[in-house]
Amino acid sequence: MAGNITKRGEDRWQIKVFLGRDPETGKQLVHNKTIHGTKRDAQAYLNRVLHERDRGIWVEPSNQTVGDYLDRWLRDGDTSRDTTRDYNAWVVSKYIRPTLGSIPLGRLSAFDVQGLYNSLSRQGLAPASVRRFHNILSSALRTACRWGHISKNPAADVRLPKPYKAEMKVLCDEEARRFLETAANCRHATLWRLAIETGMRPEEYLGLRWRDVDCREGILMVQSALKRIRGGGWKLGDLKTTSSRRRIRLSAELIDQLVEHRMRQTEAATVERANWRDHDLVFHGEYGEPLRVENLTRRHFRCILAAAGLPTLRLYDLRHTSATLALRAGVHVKVVSERLGHADVSLTLNTYSHVLPDMQRDATVAIAGLLRYPEKDV
Repeated sequence: MAGNITKRGEDRWQIKVFLGRDPETGKQLVHNKTIHGTKRDAQAYLNRVLHERDRGIWVEPSNQTVGDYLDRWLRDGDTSRDTTRDYNAWVVSKYIRPTLGSIPLGRLSAFDVQGLYNSLSRQGLAPASVRRFHNILSSALRTACRWGHISKNPAADVRLPKPYKAEMKVLCDEEARRFLETAANCRHATLWRLAIETGMRPEEYLGLRWRDVDCREGILMVQSALKRIRGGGWKLGDLKTTSSRRRIRLSAELIDQLVEHRMRQTEAATVERANWRDHDLVFHGEYGEPLRVENLTRRHFRCILAAAGLPTLRLYDLRHTSATLALRAGVHVKVVSERLGHADVSLTLNTYSHVLPDMQRDATVAIAGLLRYPEKDV
């Protein structure tokens, strides 16, 4: 007999499935399961187990909890970079474990996972955040399948909130000049100029070291990024992608600012010799320690925007501003892509598609001029 169903009470059914014999002891292997519901529910479960058994993909449900399994996955199965593992551990602790942690891994269902995502959405988390959390949980459950703890990934059958793309905010050329003029009196004036001119990511210019800047040749090497360690501390870690490692040529004006900036830094280090911490950082706090993004934004960036009469932006929008200004100035999109450290030029085109209509118009006018026939302004 392959399996049977026995009634055990009101809406309660005992499922017994014969899985064969232990090759070492010869003892018969049996899977027992109690189903609460109708006989049809019990029959459906029996049919599924028999189908998986016959295909050789049946896995005895694990009795360990989701929380215990995720602890092991974070320790032994998560192959992400150090900073990503720290983030994954934080997500598991704050968002996944409170809801799913006590559920036996073998009984975790798509219904449970969907309930978690719906709850997070109701709490006001952005669709992008929910989708990132899903990627973490789904990755962990795929590993559980490979390790033989479950036969199917329950996170594969859920509906995720639709992502939405926030409107990109950038400064036009006149606004960018006004921003830099207003920032001239800020102690981080050189940082603001470099951010707009190079399009570097905040973690890249906050982790920039003098050894990576050649003022004589006018070249800057992007080789590391400042990483904050959850719970305290920092380190200079890997860049976002391999293509993020790049060389950027600097303008003469920015080189002059960097030279003056280093002179001031040397003077400050001499005055504060007892308290100074030399990490070779180009941009730093009062005693040489790395700047914090939130402090830089709150204490300086927003104040400059307000004083200049400019709209509220994110610090990252200076990178978007740099790319947009370059494209509108006629810089080839391939060059812009390389300066930004994008993995592929298509990413640049998709991200800054709002600039393409202007580029198309300029291209039409330029070609018309070369062919020497009048072209109306479009």
